[in-house]
Amino acid sequence: MEKEINKILGDLLIQLAQKNMGALDEIHHLVGKALYAIGNKFFYQKADIEDTIHDLYYLISKKAHKYPEVTLVHGLRRFSKIWRRTD
Repeated sequence: MEKEINKILGDLLIQLAQKNMGALDEIHHLVGKALYAIGNKFFYQKADIEDTIHDLYYLISKKAHKYPEVTLVHGLRRFSKIWRRTD
């Protein structure tokens, strides 16, 4: 199951790198609940969680094209690396 999700996320990141902004909706559908769960550990207000998730999606949409398609296939790992490199 995890490998399937990783492949799907990788494919969505590739689509996003190709400027298919519709892939963001699918990414949110795939990982949104997990991001909210993580956000609940760091923020007390729902608005703060939503702002952080929005910022993450913005960064991913802006940076996905910078990575080679070969690395985007490793969806979850690449997703987290893009998130950590916010500079």
